[in-house]
This record gives sequence, C-alpha cells and structure tokens, in this order.
Amino acid sequence: MTDGSGKEVFESGAVQGDGAILGNDNDADAAKFEPHYVMISTTEQVQICEAIPEDTDGRLATTLLRAAGHAKDNRLLPPGLDKAKAVAGIGLVGEAREDADLTGGGDVVRHTVNVGDAKGSSRSEWSCGTSASRSGGLRITRRSAPLSSTVLAGTVGRSPTLR
Repeated sequence: MTDGSGKEVFESGAVQGDGAILGNDNDADAAKFEPHYVMISTTEQVQICEAIPEDTDGRLATTLLRAAGHAKDNRLLPPGLDKAKAVAGIGLVGEAREDADLTGGGDVVRHTVNVGDAKGSSRSEWSCGTSASRSGGLRITRRSAPLSSTVLAGTVGRSPTLR
C-alpha cells in the first residue's frame, strides 16, 4: 500500500529477487509454514495459497513420495465448488476450511494496517499466482482509496473493495 505520493506505508509478502516471498515462515524454518489468514495486520503475516504436504508422522514432507496428506491446503477453489461438499482429498485443509470468505472462485483477506501520518489517497495492489521463481501466472489488481480507510478487503479471484 502506498500513499498519494507513492511512499510505501505497508507491504506484506513482497517477492524478492530470488523468488522467495518475504515473511514466508517456511523459508526460515523448513518445519514451519505460513498459516491461512482471514485478517492481516502486520508485515510478518503473509497470505500464501498453497498445499503443504505432510508424512505419516505429521512432519512436513518435502519429497512427494513421502506425502501422506496435507498439513495445510488453502489453494483457491474453482468457481462453483462447494468446499462443504467436496470429497476427501479435494478441497481445503486447516484454518482455510473454516474461512467463510474462501469460496469457489475466490477469497477475501482483510487488511487492518496503521498508515501513520500518511495523507491523501492510497494505492493497494494484490497479486495472485506463483512467486517469481516458479512458472505460472501473476494477476495484479490495483485500487485507490482515501487513507482514512482502516480495513482493506483484498479479494483474490474477485474485484477488491475498500471498507
């Protein structure tokens, strides 16, 4: 998020030059992963839509052949898929399953941020896709609003709204 002059006032999940996502817990410790968020209020909180496999002992699996299930799966659902009716193995795992805003076709992640003494309009950007080091699409959505807005609802798969 930037203020009217283009000065950054908040950023969560910046993609670094090597493709790593700033704030991703898994980059710092292979036994951890970034949880699913409904609300983001600090730069250390990063919404990463991903499947995290685990082995039969509940440890994170980095080799596909050792994967026996998922510790987390908050990948975006295709339009029309009802997560409550999805068969086992298809759908969400972990906190994402309880996220009422994560539905077939998109998700809403609210941001409550302190913009300090920034004035004027803000510009916010959301991206949905893969990080720079991986192949895949990247979608950027831009939205402007007065900085007096304290809750920003960034939607993935739908148009963003300011509240």
